[in-house]
Amino acid sequence: MVCARVLVLSAILGLAAAEDPIVLQPLDAATDKNPTLLVFVPGGDVPNKVYVPLMKQLQTQLAAKVRLWVAIPHCAGNLCIPKISSLEVFAALKAGRNASGITDPKKTWMAGHSLGGVEADTYMQSNKGKDIGGGGMLWGSNPTTVPAMLKYPVPVLTLVGDLDYGSARLTKLAQYWTAAIRKTPNDPAQTPVVVLQNVDHSDMCETFHVPGDLPSASPPDVATGKIVEAAAAFMSRIITNDEVAIKSMVEHDKFTGEFMKPLSEALAQEKDGGWCTKAQLYIAGDYASKVKISTTVHPSGIFGKWPSPTATLVGGFVHIELSESNNGAKSANGMLGASAPVPPPGRTTAISVGCRMIPRAKIAELLGEKDVPNAENPCKAINQQAWDSATAATLKTRAPASILARYNSKTPCNGCAPGLKVDFGNDKEVGSNFTKSPFHYNVGGDTPAPQVSGKFTITSPTTLTDGEHSCQLLSPARVHDFLIFDAYSASRYGSNTSAAIIV
Repeated sequence: MVCARVLVLSAILGLAAAEDPIVLQPLDAATDKNPTLLVFVPGGDVPNKVYVPLMKQLQTQLAAKVRLWVAIPHCAGNLCIPKISSLEVFAALKAGRNASGITDPKKTWMAGHSLGGVEADTYMQSNKGKDIGGGGMLWGSNPTTVPAMLKYPVPVLTLVGDLDYGSARLTKLAQYWTAAIRKTPNDPAQTPVVVLQNVDHSDMCETFHVPGDLPSASPPDVATGKIVEAAAAFMSRIITNDEVAIKSMVEHDKFTGEFMKPLSEALAQEKDGGWCTKAQLYIAGDYASKVKISTTVHPSGIFGKWPSPTATLVGGFVHIELSESNNGAKSANGMLGASAPVPPPGRTTAISVGCRMIPRAKIAELLGEKDVPNAENPCKAINQQAWDSATAATLKTRAPASILARYNSKTPCNGCAPGLKVDFGNDKEVGSNFTKSPFHYNVGGDTPAPQVSGKFTITSPTTLTDGEHSCQLLSPARVHDFLIFDAYSASRYGSNTSAAIIV
């Protein structure tokens, strides 16, 4: 299906005559040192001339250190599609070489925005430094996978705005950031992930509003200034090893850590079973000190075998084996997403964390006590804890203060409605359908959403039997997704839908 779609699209685009690439010569006042050629691949549907002002700003920012030439390809239909558009990208590289006289791969860079970033990534990885040996930058995009980033053929910058609603959203890139700082802790410039505050995806193609994107929270000149400064700092760091650039990149890394550290902590709780362990301790109540818990995570449990929890009394303690399944975590890295002008939201956060747990009454019975009531609405209480984990000042998983201030603002971004508020509903008993009843989460525009007003209601599916008290729980990491992006989904460019209720 994917291949067929790409082939049909390729055939259609083949009918359109390709135009010449744009080549920007260096500024008259630019240094004669460090001649460099940058090939910049446009985003989907964005005419290549839109990037000329930004590229000229980049040339100006680097003029004292780098003599920068820029070549911007024109792809048929304004869609620079991975692999399909490689000839047009090479044509821009060739045009830049002819105009500049730069043929040394070590002095040749490539960058791209959005879909163009996917094409630039594909080109650089397959090229393996043969033609592009200086470095790379992916704006509102990212390397295909984390392992691919760690083995990148050249230094590569992943540059994203904190309001980027698409496939390069912060909650997806947390794993990239974590891997990058672990691999090169003393050199954050080798494979950095840089977050720019109050910047959106469309700021990187100023004057062109990408459909589905959130509006910016900065004036246009401020946003483009942030983008150009970060790109120039990275290029200067690699090309000149300039002390000012090094300090700038270190500061960018520190600031990015404010976003990525709590996200990484929240994501870890979903991967290691930590959230279900906390939920079971809450359900155990006064008996929490008498339980010993181990959790097995079943990533595809809802669609396959997802075993019931077990509990046995050993040495005066109730040993509980929990069963967890995280539903809905996904990432838009495939060709189906890449071949669209605007890739769909890329998520690594689960829609819901399914926890099959032991009732309080059963724990008490194993400990020799009878007629102990079960917890009332425990899923609701645990969902509230997930919310608190991202908003409480004392927790490592707390979202950055700027994100919380934006969420509580009457004007969170340019022309945006206030963030959707959350209401925690009582648990919804679904009985034997529990394992097939994760949250229906479409606040983020993943699917068409019915109109609602005012609040986003979180209601957990649950089941209660003599041996099981289980919950489909709000993911702590998905709370970050909501606070950073999804609370404003009704305000996206070209959006005529509001948020939906979790059922």
